[in-house]
Amino acid sequence: MSSRGAKPPHRSSEKTASIFATLYFTWLSPLLAAGASQPLEHDDLFDLAPDDLTDHNVARLERAWNRRAELGKPPSFLRSWNDAYGLQFWAMGAFKFISDSLLFVTPILINKLIKYVSGFDNTMDKLTAYLCGVALFLISVVQSISLNQFNFKGYRLAMQVQVAIGQMVYKQALALDYEQRERFGIGAIVSHMQVDSTKIAHTVPFLHLTWSAPYQLALASYMLYQYLGASSFMALGVFVSTVPFNAVAAVYNMKCAAAEHPPPPALAGPASRVHLRAELLRRPLITFAATHHLLSLLTTQVCDGHHGGTRRACQAHE
Repeated sequence: MSSRGAKPPHRSSEKTASIFATLYFTWLSPLLAAGASQPLEHDDLFDLAPDDLTDHNVARLERAWNRRAELGKPPSFLRSWNDAYGLQFWAMGAFKFISDSLLFVTPILINKLIKYVSGFDNTMDKLTAYLCGVALFLISVVQSISLNQFNFKGYRLAMQVQVAIGQMVYKQALALDYEQRERFGIGAIVSHMQVDSTKIAHTVPFLHLTWSAPYQLALASYMLYQYLGASSFMALGVFVSTVPFNAVAAVYNMKCAAAEHPPPPALAGPASRVHLRAELLRRPLITFAATHHLLSLLTTQVCDGHHGGTRRACQAHE
């Protein structure tokens, strides 16, 4: 045992973990225990899993892209991405569906318990009330597990997509001729590798809101109708009528923020920003190289003059 204490194993036990350990993330316990005793360093972290490696993910996306080309289908990044990561993405959505569904079961059980405690529901016996209490606890646990699994798998998929897109763009850029690369622009290439891949990765965990938000709205509207009757449509109408106003207000706030803090003209777009940064880094290097070359020439001339003077002095002495 070193002075820093026991180190966690370099390879995580996630692949060999049981269902319980996977759901509750207990395979992280050695790393958490090491972090509780001393600050974690890079050597203490787990090695990347094979599914998280850059080479694995870029090969995965390239196979899906090339498969569409071999079948004569039109190129489509979204469809290629779905072929490569679709199963993983929709399996992640199953946890979101469970979490959203259980979110609306809890108010129903609470309503039944309140009626039983208040004496308004005489049809429920004590055993059923106890079972409702146990169900509340179990639903909270399952909902928490589902939501945590959804977030973990979502952000992990986002990381895999980001490295796959960045590396794939980089490989395509290396395959370009010099004229094509200059015509396309280094700034645009770096922007696709860094900025655009990051934006796509940040979008991945929130893509399920395209079906999750309407699903939650439909369940909430149905439950309101069951409890309030036709008056629930008034609440739904108020919610729907505020959507355009919220959109206009958001656009107005963005315009006001842009007018108050306008970006410099050189930083108007991602490609221009990357190009400016490249120029700022390249010009000092060029200046340094030119200065270094000039100093070398001056040093050489001084040394030649010194040796020449020494030789003339020696000849005069002779």
